[in-house]
Amino acid sequence: MISVVVPVYKAEPYLYDCIRSILRQSYRDYELILVDDGSPDRSGEICDSFAEQDRRVTVIHQENGGVSRARNAGIEAARGEWICFIDADDLVLKHFLAAFESDNQGGVDLVIQGMLDLDAKRIKVSRSFSDSPPLSGRGFLTHEILNFCGPMCKLFRTSIIKNHDIRFPVGLPYGEDSIFYYVYLNMCSGIRTCSARKYIYRRDNANSASHKVHDPSLIMDYLEESLRHLHSLYESRGLVSPYPKSGGINVLKGVIASCFFLKYRRDQYAELVSRIRESKTLRLNKYCAQSLKERLFITFIQRVPIALQYMLLNLLSILRCQH
Repeated sequence: MISVVVPVYKAEPYLYDCIRSILRQSYRDYELILVDDGSPDRSGEICDSFAEQDRRVTVIHQENGGVSRARNAGIEAARGEWICFIDADDLVLKHFLAAFESDNQGGVDLVIQGMLDLDAKRIKVSRSFSDSPPLSGRGFLTHEILNFCGPMCKLFRTSIIKNHDIRFPVGLPYGEDSIFYYVYLNMCSGIRTCSARKYIYRRDNANSASHKVHDPSLIMDYLEESLRHLHSLYESRGLVSPYPKSGGINVLKGVIASCFFLKYRRDQYAELVSRIRESKTLRLNKYCAQSLKERLFITFIQRVPIALQYMLLNLLSILRCQH
């Protein structure tokens, strides 16, 4: 059986369509766990109405604690051999769950399929994989799945999550799903990808976390924690971690930019840059820049006096606001 976990918060405009898409699955052996995270709109009522109509649906109501606590509550309630996660503003096509099935799941702890994007009423391919035999050991470390960090489009083995007490970290507004994924990969013995693309990720939700500016120090918490688990993935297999890559540098740029969106004081900015410079996990001194812009950015952060950095970036942010 597959346990489908859906965290629900302020999802009223999208929730009905999301739940209906799950209940229309061609694959029948599943349970649907809806976790109402103290939503102030009618989301909780919508969840209850579906539970009254369909015995496969379980609803958990809890005080608002964030998406991590909601997903973790779903994990605790899950009874299936496998778990998958769907966001309440997204959709799945009829054969989403069936696409994970294979005659040979032996030695496989994670199954991944591709993803479609919905933006401005248009659907386009976002992620695509080929049908693969099980990848194990060092095999998945060079695979593009390492950069596909969200919990969507994935089938996780419940016993691994529960036996190793793997949970979504609470308190991070950003990147909690990546950390969960990398911790899980450290416990994984085999991974399989499939060519199906049955998950529709909605990019037109203005309330999505991806549209918000987050506390730079919390983004640094995420970046360092995710890199720590990535380093562990490689080092446990006798390899040297190639991270951070350009994606991590882009996150770091977002950290710096957020300081000025949120009007950090100079002492706050200085503390953050000192943390970046001293971070043994970030390993900026070992990073091989992929472009001149990256090289200039890293040199700027590492070498330019922090007070001068703050003055220049603050001036730049003021000029941008004026235009």
